[in-house]
Parts: sequence; C-alpha cells; structure tokens
Amino acid sequence: MKILFPTDLSDESLTAIKGFLPTLIKEGKETEVKLVHIVEQPVQGATLMVDITKILITDAENQLKKEQKIIKEQFGLDVETIAKIGFYESELKDLVKLEQPDLVVLISKARYGVMKYVSGQKSLKFIGELDAPLLIIPENAVMDTIDKIGFAIDKGESPTLETMARVESVAGDYDAKVDMVHVSKNEKENEEFYNRISKSGEFGDIAMVQKKSIREGIQLWCLQNEIDILVAVTHGKSAFTRTFSGSVTRDLVKDNLLALLIISQN
Repeated sequence: MKILFPTDLSDESLTAIKGFLPTLIKEGKETEVKLVHIVEQPVQGATLMVDITKILITDAENQLKKEQKIIKEQFGLDVETIAKIGFYESELKDLVKLEQPDLVVLISKARYGVMKYVSGQKSLKFIGELDAPLLIIPENAVMDTIDKIGFAIDKGESPTLETMARVESVAGDYDAKVDMVHVSKNEKENEEFYNRISKSGEFGDIAMVQKKSIREGIQLWCLQNEIDILVAVTHGKSAFTRTFSGSVTRDLVKDNLLALLIISQN
C-alpha cells in the first residue's frame, strides 16, 4: 500500500500526520509512505522571488528530513520525502499520476480548514480531480481504528464497478466493514435502484434515511452507526467543477466533521 501525505509543514499538520499514522498503517501489511511539500511557484520575472524560492525549497527539504527521522524513531517506519516547486494543484495531480498511490491523505484544520490548506476556494476543485482516492481527515478527529466505512449512494451519482472495487480495496486494506446509505428528501422515492445495488454488491443492504437536509442525514447516520470514514463519489473533472459550489460533498468537506474518502469517477 502506498500513501501520500501532502503537508504545509506547520506544526499542526505534522503533529496530526504522526497522530494518524498508527491508524493508517495496518500492522503486518507492507506500507510505503511519502511526505510531500509543494513550494508555491513565484511570480515570473522577479529575481529576488526566485532566490527566496530556492531558500524555501532548501528549508522544506531540511524540515522533511527532520520529520523523516522523527517518524523513524517513533514508529520504526522508513518514509520518503518529496519537495517540489510549482502550482499546488497541478503539481499534486502530476505527482499522483506519477506515483499512483492507493491513498492521498489531507489533514484538515478546523472549520473550513481544507479551503485554507489548499490556498483558497478556487483550489477546491482539485479535490474531485485526483486519480487516486483522497482521504480528508479533520485535525481533531478521533480515529484509533478503521473498522467501519460508510458509503453514501445516490442515483444521480451512481458508483461504477471500478469505484465499488476501489472502496472494497480500501476496506480490505483495513479489514473494515462497509455499510451503505442513501438519504432522501422524498418520502415516495422509488427504491428499486437501491434494492438492485443491495442485491448485486458485496456490501449488503442500503440503509434508507429520510431527512430534509441530505448533509445532516448523512452526518446523523454516520454518528449513529459509528462510521470511521465516509465515502463520497464525484463525477470527474467537468461535472465536479461545475456542480461543486452546491454539492453535498462540498458541504461535508466544509463542515469538517467526518473523515471523508473522496473517489473521483473520471
């Protein structure tokens, strides 16, 4: 299993990464971990800024090496480090394509933390564009184990067989049980589609929940069922970018109450 940890190298981020490492690394399973820091590309044509960038990348490399040593001492784990210069979104997407990780993990900070982490709302669209499952964990989350994974299903964004296989793969990595849920505002919604998925899939029946707010219905169901990670599916670059401003996934990310595993169906 290969995991990428992008980090801004803040004390909060590095502390959280070390806090979640024991949970994300399954004992007895070979795991490759890479810490990644991206120094933002400076404005073109400014010699002074280029010089500053060289200083920043050197400093980042030194900080990553220090963290590498600490993780080795604390967990006996050899991690690799990557420091790059460029634009955050494109560099991370290119790195994911190159490394082909099983998981990319972002640590979110406080309410609306992910927005701050990726340098503003304009960068949020990259969340639905990565070619690997993206796990966003609230910094203050309590996640000692990954025993139960919730899978939010909706007919409008129905999962493909590849997505189902990805969820099954992640669950298998942690020996976790997958429970599925659909939250509906409509009391008379046709349940035939969800019944077919229940019968054909590997995860059993789909819990049907009625709630005026889909987001609140999902959050309440996760709380009641002790869900450790919630899976949310997006539909590739164009659809996600177009609908993200009003999507349930966006609201769940902003609320920052649940660990979210976001899978893009490109």
